[in-house]
Amino acid sequence: MSGGYNQNPYQQGGQGGYGQQPQGYGQQPQGYGQPGAYPPGYGPQQGYGQPQAYGSPFGYGAPPVPQGVPGTVIAGFVLSLFICPPVGVILCAVGLGEAKRRNAGVGLAYAGIIIGLIWIVLVIVIRVAGAAVR
Repeated sequence: MSGGYNQNPYQQGGQGGYGQQPQGYGQQPQGYGQPGAYPPGYGPQQGYGQPQAYGSPFGYGAPPVPQGVPGTVIAGFVLSLFICPPVGVILCAVGLGEAKRRNAGVGLAYAGIIIGLIWIVLVIVIRVAGAAVR
């Protein structure tokens, strides 16, 4: 078979064969990889191919870690339980917001408020009853 065709289209060096690559194939374009060859924000990235940490790969991520009970809540609880219930109630109420942000000590703050209010009501009832007896 002859007739101007290359019998094996994959054979190198034939006329018009498929094995030949076009002129300029495999060469980098002019200005490729040089500074300023890319528009701003485009071009080769530094550290490309390295893993980046974006948080937990599953679901919503880890729950917040408790950071400890706020000092105002502890002081308010102690004051409302033993020493001065009105000041303890105020400190627990102020510390409740911080306890919610930290996700720790919310129950202690509520307990301090409730115990302080119970003490205040008890003191008022006892004084009113004592005044009525006289």
